[in-house]
Formats: sequence, structure tokens, C-alpha cells
Amino acid sequence: MNRLTQILLVVTLTVTVNIAGGLGIPEVNSVVIEGNKSVPDYKLENILQTRESSGWVSQFLYGINPSLGSPPVLFDSLSVIKDVNNIQNYYKSIGFFKSKVNYRITHDGNYVNVKFIIDENQRSRINKLVLKGFNNLPEYFRNDIIEELQFDSTEYYSSEKILSSIKNINSILHNNGYILSNLEHPHVLIDTVKNSLTLTLTLNLGDRVKISDIDIENQSSENDYVTDDLVLEIADVHSGDWFDESRIGKGEVRLYRTDLFNSSTINIGKIDTTAEKVPLNISVDLKPRNEIAPEIIVNNEDNVFNFGLSMGYSRRNFFGDARKFNLQLSATAQDPVFLFSNLNKIDSLFYGYLDLRSTIAQPLLFGNSIFTKLQVYYTIQNRRGEYFSNIYGTRLSFDFSLPKKVYFSGLTAYLRAERSVYHYQENYVLSLFNSFITNTHPTASQQATLDSLKRVNLNNFESVGSNLYLAIDATKNATNNFVFPTEGYSLYLHLEDGNNLLKAVSSIFTNDFKRPRYIKAIANATYYPTLFSTYRTTLGIRLKVGEIYLLSGNYSDIPLDERLYAGGSNSVRGWRNRELVPVNSSVSLRTTNPNDLEAILLRNFSPGGFSLLEGSVEYRAKLFGNFGGVVFADWGNTWIDFKYFRWDEIAVAGGVGLRYYTSFFPIRFDFGFKLYDPGYRKSFFKKRTLPETFTFHIGIGEAF
Repeated sequence: MNRLTQILLVVTLTVTVNIAGGLGIPEVNSVVIEGNKSVPDYKLENILQTRESSGWVSQFLYGINPSLGSPPVLFDSLSVIKDVNNIQNYYKSIGFFKSKVNYRITHDGNYVNVKFIIDENQRSRINKLVLKGFNNLPEYFRNDIIEELQFDSTEYYSSEKILSSIKNINSILHNNGYILSNLEHPHVLIDTVKNSLTLTLTLNLGDRVKISDIDIENQSSENDYVTDDLVLEIADVHSGDWFDESRIGKGEVRLYRTDLFNSSTINIGKIDTTAEKVPLNISVDLKPRNEIAPEIIVNNEDNVFNFGLSMGYSRRNFFGDARKFNLQLSATAQDPVFLFSNLNKIDSLFYGYLDLRSTIAQPLLFGNSIFTKLQVYYTIQNRRGEYFSNIYGTRLSFDFSLPKKVYFSGLTAYLRAERSVYHYQENYVLSLFNSFITNTHPTASQQATLDSLKRVNLNNFESVGSNLYLAIDATKNATNNFVFPTEGYSLYLHLEDGNNLLKAVSSIFTNDFKRPRYIKAIANATYYPTLFSTYRTTLGIRLKVGEIYLLSGNYSDIPLDERLYAGGSNSVRGWRNRELVPVNSSVSLRTTNPNDLEAILLRNFSPGGFSLLEGSVEYRAKLFGNFGGVVFADWGNTWIDFKYFRWDEIAVAGGVGLRYYTSFFPIRFDFGFKLYDPGYRKSFFKKRTLPETFTFHIGIGEAF
């Protein structure tokens, strides 16, 4: 489109709109894209400057506070012309060199409707690839570069893929000392008759460069408690090494992860082309060595909204080597919405924990980039109406930095030793026993046994255990957006060994090992299919499977916090946290000794399951401004073992939710309803009270 044509189009559009709308500037009522058979709407909408005006609700909220809504979008004829060019250029970038883009403007009072009409035509393929200057590549990384240039002759042209390959090749060169190298922008020769093209890439290799001097500069007024040698060790860059761009980037990440600096950068100086060397400058701004910091705790741990306060003391570079010592005291109330609505019963309904822990963390282990953390902790925990616990232990974790070509993006291994003491509440034990009796249709003798149990003092009913865990967590995130993903998937895998290592160590001293030995595995996957033509809506699908496989010992001795639970703000949202647990009916009531009955109850009715299956489907939409809404369906439950699995025991919940999207995470409010309750199979429409049907959740971040 030449300059004269653009000017005539702008004049024509301006005259047309002014005649239609008088002297006022009209709002954009709708933007429609037509004829885009190969490209979804949302990809083209992302490159358009012309946007639909927001509704009156969003405009009203915007008038109150700009962060709550959106202003009206006024028509701009120049933006339409730019959008035509943007669409045309995008189609050319994916091989539609003969595509055509037109537009149509209609008016309705003080509103304008814009339609972009696309004629795609045929798409071109890469027929031939010509390489120039690649013969001078060193043998040791030539194959890596050639691998980036594998194009199928049946493959459609995509400038994005070509430019991505060029970027990767330049990175390989810069990571091997060739900082002066340059792979030029490809030259494309198009055969419009055959709908094919010839692609020519030209490489200017240049000389290989080494690092010369490294200057370290401290920008802060803080006492210099970190030496230059330690900075160099953390950054892992050295004078005399070949220049490596990726190593410099990793060095900046390593400096950041120490938490020693407010800011840290590695800057590249002027290249000496004669000596084939380049200097580096490492600029750091130290944080205070000693720090006391209060915190407000807001998170979604344990599938429930937590709110609390914390006070911590930190000392940086603790005994050198960039270690950090931290002492922290935290107090947290879990499910505060439920607590505040029952203040008259706060003594019996408080649900939270008090935690004191000491941590030593260091960024390097034997010179390798393995973030290592040692924790010692003591936790007092109260579960509403269930038990009071004291838990103390230690945890040693290793967070590995993985290469780009590895499938998983995160890998953490840890070793945890823990001793726990659980004091069960009397009413809780009796209610579980009552539930068992009800579900098994008791005989007269069994009812008499229950009556005798009620006369026993159960206030000292407790469970004590020591355990040693060895676990690995692996994560993969392949979504296109952290806050609002519209395509891609994520994966989380957890594999845990319970007490097998402790058994091996104990066997050296004694053969009397009574703790349970088990393997625990959890897999959680999410998927976002590209079903919608707009970037403001998405569908999320989640599936979670868990199993605890007992090798020896008793299921009942597996600690409560290690078991599997369903229900809560990140699980089946029609139920509160940990409400979906199995009911075991395999207990024998032949014993008449009340003390034996206590032991049976402890072994068989401790909360939590050993097999878990749950999933979710959630439709998310951004409504206006930073506000959004969701419609969801959740399902799942836990069992003693998958061999007891029954389809009619899967709990089903549905509901709606509101979202407020910040720059880092959404704040969510979910309203969940029990659509099918396997423990209370009364029709949804016959349930008369809200507690029977409804659960409200507040959360930080999406449910999955």
C-alpha cells in the first residue's frame, strides 16, 4: 500500500465518520475479523490497535477508579490503516504472500462497527535452503548448529520459526566465544507460481574472544561483608576463559539467588578486537547483613486459605560462602472465613498452626549451582474438632539448576526426619465410631460395645511416630502465560520413600523395626486446549492421581500429614479442606476390651486416605478491566485403597467464581455447591440449608 493510497484512505474514513457521527468522536462498538480460516481470532486481535469499547459497567467503574474498569475506546481512522498493514504483514510472516486484507466501516448513531475482511489465498512452503559462511564453523559445535537448520520441504514458511532458529544459532556462537559473530536476517526468494521459496542464510563468524579483566563494583554504603573472591565464585566467571553469554546469564541468576544483593548485574565492556579479549564489570548492591522483618502470611497451603503473621531474623553471609541464616516464628489461622463466622465457638473451631523454624541456605554445593537448604522446625497444629499435634524435625533439600534441553524445568530432592505426636479429641473419636456403627448396621452386642466405649476417658488418646522421608519433586510448565494461560500444559510429579532408609539404618542396631515402610506417588497434570478464538477466555482441565503403597507395617501408623485428602479451595470446591476422607468398614468389633477398641479406632479411623483421584474442568473469562469470572466442575475422593474404588463414591461439585487479576497472581473468590455427595445421597434440590450445599473459598492464584 503506497503513501498516496494511505492518505486517501485516511481522508475518506475521517469524512465518513464525521458525517455519520456529527462533531463527536464515535465509540468502537464492535471489531469483527472475517475470512481468517488458518489463523484464530485471538492471534489477530493481539496485533490490532482498534479495540472494542468496554461496556457501561466497566466505564462506570473506571470513572470511580481507573484500576477497576476500562475507559471508552474512541474510533481512530489511522489505527484502522495500521491494523490492515499489521494483518497483512502477519500473514506474510507465516507464508501467505498472496493474501489480501480489506476493511468495512458501518455506523450506528455515535457508534462504529469495524470489520476486517481477509482473503488468505495459498500458503508457501520452503523448497530450498542455501547456507553461506557455515564451512568455517568449528567441529565441536557444528552439529548443534546444523540441527537448528533442519527444515522439511513439506513445511510451511514461518518467519517466527526461522528467526527462532537464527536466535538459537547466535546463542550457540556467543556461548562459545564468538561474540562478534552475526547470522544475518534471511533472504527470501519467492516463487509465486509454485507457492514455494528459497531461503538463504549468511553467517559472519568473526574471531573467538576471551574474558580479560573482571572489575567488581559495590554500589551500596553497606559494610563490605562480601569479598570480591566470593562474588567471583558465585558468578562462576573467570579471567582467561572463553566468553560465554549463557554462563554470564547464569552468573547473574546465581548472584540473585543468594539474597545478598538488592541488585546484581554482569556488564560486558568494550571488545578489544586486536587482542581478541573483552572485560567484564560485576556491579552489586549489598543488602543489610542483619535484618528483622515482619510479614503477613497469605497463601493456599494445604488446599485452604491461610492468613497469619510472621516475624523473622536474617543474617547474610553466615560464616561465609554466601550462606544465609534465618530464624522465623509464624502464627497462621486456616479457613478464617469459617472461623470468623463462628466466633462464639472459637475455642473448639480454631484451625491453624504455630511454627518456629531455623534455616541455613547456601547457593553452591561443592562449587556446583545446587541451592541447598537445611531446616530445623517445631510446629504446634490444631485441626478443627479432630486433633492437636506437636511436630518437630529437620529437612535437607537440594534445588537443581537444569539445562535447557532437559524436559523438566524444575527438580528438587529432599531428606526429612520428623517426629509427631497427635492428641485426638474425644468427641472426634466417638463420632467416627458412631459413623462406623451406622454404616455397618450394628447388632445389639455391638451397640453395647459402643456404649461401654463412651464411658472410657479418651482425652489421652494419642498417636506417636518417628519417620524418615526421601523425596523428589519434578515440575514442567509449558503454558503460554503464568497468570492467565490460554494454551499449553503443566506437570507436577512427586515420588516419596517413607522409612525405607530408616529401616536400613535401624537394622544395623536392632531388628525390632515397627514403623510403616511405604512408597508415595502423586501426579498432577493441567491442560489448556486452544478452543477459543480470543485471548480473554480459556478452558482448563486438571487430573490428579495419588497412591500410597504400603511395603510393611500398618497403614494406621502413616502420619496424618503424609496421607491423601480431597476437598478444599484447590481440590473439590463443594467441600471444605480435608472433608472428603474414606470411611473404612473393615474393623472387627469382636473384642470387648475398651482399650483394644481404642487401638482399633486409632488404626482404622485416623483421617486421610491412601488412594486419591480427582479432577476439574474450569471455564475462565476476563470480563472487564482486571476482573474475571469462572464456571467450574470438580470431582474426586479418597479411598483406603483403589481396590475399594466405586464410581458412586466420587463426589461432584460445581460452582462459579470471581477473579481480580494483579500483575503477579489472581485473587479468587469461589462459590462451590455439592452436586453429588456420596456420603449423603439426598437430592441437591431437597437440601434445605446452605451448609448442606454451599462452601465459600478465598484463594491466592488459580485453583490449578
